[in-house]
Amino acid sequence: MDIKFFTFTRSLFNSAANIIGRHICSFGFFNGQTQRKIHINITAGFRRTRETLRTIGTYKNVTRFLASYFLYIDGINTIIIFSSIFTRETLRFDVGEIVLFFAMVQTSALAGAALFGVIADHLGHKRTLVITLFLWLAITCTSFFVTEKSAFFAVGIFAGIALGSSQSTSRALMSQIIPADKKTEFFGFYSFFGKASAILGPLVFGIVSTWIDQRSAILSVGLFLLAGLVLLRRVEVPPIPKT
Repeated sequence: MDIKFFTFTRSLFNSAANIIGRHICSFGFFNGQTQRKIHINITAGFRRTRETLRTIGTYKNVTRFLASYFLYIDGINTIIIFSSIFTRETLRFDVGEIVLFFAMVQTSALAGAALFGVIADHLGHKRTLVITLFLWLAITCTSFFVTEKSAFFAVGIFAGIALGSSQSTSRALMSQIIPADKKTEFFGFYSFFGKASAILGPLVFGIVSTWIDQRSAILSVGLFLLAGLVLLRRVEVPPIPKT
């Protein structure tokens, strides 16, 4: 369950995917006409992305959401990534308990996505996401004080519920606020921001856990959630046209 193992596995998978992709092209699995179409599509994609980069400043509402997303998803990812270390080193979970903990998180994530999907239908995606971020803030604060394993299992269930909601609701809100003709480019930025956010949070967690302890480190990650929540409140959601 070591974080280094997960990092190594992910790197190995990415390397294998790159090798397979290169061999597919080099062995001529695509004929000349197909290769020309791929080249045209890639060129057009780069051209549209370059144009979006030049004009992204005019989409201030989308920019605010992407900045908010960068911050709060950084906090969420950091909590999920380092929770295994926290359970093992601070709460002294054994391997079996860690596996059970993450199984409960994943199961409750499915329930959370379904539950908050219903809530989003009634309250809207932005309000639902705000509720989810408040839930994440409660989770970080509770984790600071938890000392019993059973209590942290309960925290894990709520974390799973919040995880399922934050992922699905974020994408739904993004789809709602971006222009219809820019969906492909902006979702590319959305994906990039999600991956780029995996740097700052772990850095802060590592520094705080080294200087103080892991409980304080989890609490410090809550600052990312809070900052993302503040920016999210400024995002304007266009009204849904009545049919």
